[in-house]
Order: sequence, then structure tokens, then C-alpha cells
Amino acid sequence: MISYQFHPEALEEADNAAAFYHMQQPGLEKRFLEALEDVITRIRRNPLLYRKVDDEIKKVSFNSFSVWCDLPSQRRLH
Repeated sequence: MISYQFHPEALEEADNAAAFYHMQQPGLEKRFLEALEDVITRIRRNPLLYRKVDDEIKKVSFNSFSVWCDLPSQRRLH
């Protein structure tokens, strides 16, 4: 699997999304974070599988949530 690191803005965005989902329904933030962890694993296993939306930006949908990732060197995840 490829290694990854969150861009600081992406990490902040994930934290904000988790807080939003918690406010919508307590416990929903846990489902979001578990789904995010799962999709990160899937991206790391096969980063070329996902649909390109702009240059090297790819979009991954998971369990009613979406993630955008930047894979120019296949080393970073946003």
C-alpha cells in the first residue's frame, strides 16, 4: 500500500465534517470517521481505481459521504 498524509486543511475539513455529522445525529460522526478510514485504506490499495475529476484530483464516494484526493505523486491524500 502507498503511504499517505493528510494535508492540514483536509484534516481540519474532516474534523469539521465529523462535528457537523455529530450535530445532525449523535453517533453519525463515528460512522463518518469509520467510513473515512475504510476509504483511505481502499485508496491506498488501489489509487488508480477512482474517477478523475480534474487533472490529478480524484473523487471517492463512500456511505453517503464524499472524499476528494490529490494523487499527483500518489503519496498525498486530501
